[in-house]
Amino acid sequence: MVTTRSKTRRASTPLSSPPVRPTLGPSDSPEMEHADDLPSERADDAAANAQVDLQDELSDDNAFDSDDDSDGIHEDHCSRHTSDLAAKCIGKTYAGKKCRYRGRIVKEGFFPHEHGITSIPCHIMCLPTELRLMIFRYVLPDVIPAASYFDKGHMAIMMVNRQFYMEASAIVYGELKFEAVVQPTYIALFGRQWHRESVDRTYVELDKQLCQAGARRIRHLEVTIQFGDKHKKINGIGVASVSHEDYEVYQVRDTVRKLVQLMAPEPSSSESMALRQLDVKPEPGPRQRWESDEVIAAIFFVLEPLLALASIDDVTLQAPPRPFHYSWKYLATAAAVGGLQTNKEFLQLRKQWVESMQSSSSGTGVKQHPKVTKAGVGTPYGTIEKFARLIYSEDAAQAQGKAKSKHGWTSSSFQGIERVLHLARVAHENGDLATIFKIHHTIMARWKQAHDQQRRSLATVSAAVSDMFYGDFQNAAGHKSEDLFAFYETSPPSSSNEDTSFKDTWPELSIRDSKIKVLDVDATVKREGARVILRKNGKKEVLLKTPAVARMLRLRKRQIMLDS
Repeated sequence: MVTTRSKTRRASTPLSSPPVRPTLGPSDSPEMEHADDLPSERADDAAANAQVDLQDELSDDNAFDSDDDSDGIHEDHCSRHTSDLAAKCIGKTYAGKKCRYRGRIVKEGFFPHEHGITSIPCHIMCLPTELRLMIFRYVLPDVIPAASYFDKGHMAIMMVNRQFYMEASAIVYGELKFEAVVQPTYIALFGRQWHRESVDRTYVELDKQLCQAGARRIRHLEVTIQFGDKHKKINGIGVASVSHEDYEVYQVRDTVRKLVQLMAPEPSSSESMALRQLDVKPEPGPRQRWESDEVIAAIFFVLEPLLALASIDDVTLQAPPRPFHYSWKYLATAAAVGGLQTNKEFLQLRKQWVESMQSSSSGTGVKQHPKVTKAGVGTPYGTIEKFARLIYSEDAAQAQGKAKSKHGWTSSSFQGIERVLHLARVAHENGDLATIFKIHHTIMARWKQAHDQQRRSLATVSAAVSDMFYGDFQNAAGHKSEDLFAFYETSPPSSSNEDTSFKDTWPELSIRDSKIKVLDVDATVKREGARVILRKNGKKEVLLKTPAVARMLRLRKRQIMLDS
């Protein structure tokens, strides 16, 4: 016969916990038990009560005292442990404090079942790995959006412990679909955004803002590339033979290249590409007022850097959707974009592009101008990018009030740095090393002009300060400080030559014109993907097929038809 407890519990009140369920003896009726209680649980409860009676009789300080511990405002025990026993409670009291209850005999299946254990186990760890993976698949979403405002709560399961991370990450990167959005000025992935160099924000390196290790493990990626909308006026763009159209398509092409660099494995690594399924959704906007051939040229021009990810099993290139437009001015372009689903030229180029992406021979790198590899133009172009980021970062710190001094580089000596970046991108794509080094020399010349102007300005002010205050300062300080007013003499700016250091068009950098014109009827034209090859008199010229080049090809075709 199981003995009863030596201490009786008072009737529960709204502020006290419910009483412990009475222990059944051999002669008690089974109808007194709850309908969902099992015989094994009844036996465990009886054993637990017997052990508790023994603890009470031995006057254990850690034992449960119903008279002392079940009432009040639950400062010491949570609601469960005023009625149940546990080895060590990890719950919180109603007052927000940690439950201080300790017991030795507990229910099996919820708390530790071995004598002497003082921590609550995680029973999901005892499940077979296959069952845990099924649970993870149920908890995790099907798609990881690119937007930063999606609910990340379901991803917290990867932060439980190392084993959960290893098992759940295999599902996340191996089975889930990741969405990425590429615009001319930013990349959105993993619910985060990486922004290009700008005065509006401090620049952060791509691999620090977006997890490169995680990007290289993605197997299913959906990329949306949005371009073709003019957002704001840019210094040095739209004048002097550099259009907003060319600036934007070259910028978004370079941003796509940044995404490729994020996902591609290291060139020296022996690891293969993890990406096995790629869905590409180009979304050109209507504000450039392109015709169908110009839209097609723009799409495959910005998609070409993705060829570095070739040798992918499943590749899909969707036809662009009809863009939404606010004005009748963009109706023709919207209709041209929406009609690409049945355009023969688009369908043929899409088939060729998909085959190139699936071919293993295209995975060695982005198809560029033949001179790119020989000239080694990548590093000099990267130097110009780093310099532009430095200029932007200095002005961004001033705009945010974080800088101790103000220079205003993008509004003074280096205003129109966007134009310089564009010319560097064009030279980088064409393998024009001479233009890259010319940009280097021009930047150095502008820096020297800015430095000389700053010294001349300081020298002029120092002369006035010396005449007004130097005598008083020397008497007060008791020593000479001629160095405060000494400046190296700089030659005054030449009156014959115009000072161009403050012009955002950078007239020092002339636009390289092609030797063979597209509109030249005597030249032969051959199209190869996103490139146009011109030949005349044994000379060869390779042009990237931008919307502007596509427009000239259309005019050339019309001119030939009129001449015939």
